[in-house]
Amino acid sequence: MRRLVSSFAVALLFTASAYADVVFEIEQKELNPESTGQIKGKVKGSDLRMDMYEDGGKLDGSMIYKGASKEMIMIDHDDKTFVVLDEATMSALAAQLGQMMSQMEEQLKSLPPDQREQMKQMMGMGGGGDYVEPVLKKTGKGEVNGVACEKYDVLKGAERVREYCVTPWSSIEGGQEMMNLMMQMADSMDKMMKSFSIPGSPVGSQVEFEENVFSQLRELNGFPVETIDFDDGEKESVSTFSSSKKTTVDASEFAPPSDYTKQSMALQ
Repeated sequence: MRRLVSSFAVALLFTASAYADVVFEIEQKELNPESTGQIKGKVKGSDLRMDMYEDGGKLDGSMIYKGASKEMIMIDHDDKTFVVLDEATMSALAAQLGQMMSQMEEQLKSLPPDQREQMKQMMGMGGGGDYVEPVLKKTGKGEVNGVACEKYDVLKGAERVREYCVTPWSSIEGGQEMMNLMMQMADSMDKMMKSFSIPGSPVGSQVEFEENVFSQLRELNGFPVETIDFDDGEKESVSTFSSSKKTTVDASEFAPPSDYTKQSMALQ
C-alpha cells in the first residue's frame, strides 16, 4: 500500500497547465528482488496520463486523471479492463474496508490473547494504525541527471522511510506549466484518499502520513527529481526523473481504449 500511495504522490507532482502540453519520463528500480521499469507521462490541460512499463519495455498498466470530472482511471492492459475511481467510489470502498475490519475484530475476540495478537500482526492490525507525524529534514545538496537539487529525508519517528532530491520547477522544461494545476489535482486526490482515514487502520494511517509528506513538499515549491524508498533501513526502490519537454498531445490519449471493458471497483 505504501508504494501505491507513493505512486499517487508522484502523479500529483506531474500535473499540467492550460498553456502547454508536456511529456515526461521517470525511471524506476526495485532493489529486492531487482527489477527496472519506466513511467512515461503526458499532460494536457487538466488531464494526466501515466503509462507504466516493466522490464523489457512491456506496458503493464496506465493511470489517467481527468481534471474536469475529478476521477482517476486505472487501466489493466493484460485483461483489457479499467476501473474508474472518484470521491464517491473511494468513500464506498472505505466503508466496505471499515466493515471488514469490524468483522475481523469480532472474530478475533474468540481467540486466546496470544493467538489474537499474532493474527493482528499477520493482518497488519497490530500497532500499524498509530499515526506518526512525518518530519521532512534537509540533509544537503545533490545532482540527478545534471539537475541540481536539495536532499531531504522523510522520517517516521526515528525511522527514515524516504529520501527526496528536490529541484525548483523552473529547472525542468515545462516545470512551471506542470506546477500550475498541482493544487487542483492535489485537492481532488486529498478528498478521495481521506475516505481511508479510518481510526486504527494501518491503511488510513499510511494515507494520512503520505498526505502530510506531500503537503510539506508543496511548500518547498519544487519537484523531487529522485525519490528513494526505504524498508527497515534498506533501500527498497528508486524513482529517477529522466526528462520532460513541452509538446502537443492528442486529447484521445486521455481515455481508455474503446475495446476495453469497464469493471466495478470493490474489495474482495
